[in-house]
Amino acid sequence: MFRSRAPSSHFMERYEKICRMGEGSYGVVYKCRNRETGQIVAIKKFVESEEDPLIKKIALREIRMLKVYVLVTRTMCPT
Repeated sequence: MFRSRAPSSHFMERYEKICRMGEGSYGVVYKCRNRETGQIVAIKKFVESEEDPLIKKIALREIRMLKVYVLVTRTMCPT
């Protein structure tokens, strides 16, 4: 569900950027719409190279936190 690598251009072709939601020290978050399903998602693009160990560590921490959030949300609010 979550990708630990920087999104490739092929991956991003599936999404339409709606707006820029925010920017932090390590990346920019965009509100996007899946072109096939219409699902609204947030995609974070990291500003530094994925080879930077600090950026990689921060990205993996965020991915772990988001996985827990999705799991808890689905358990508490099943669709």
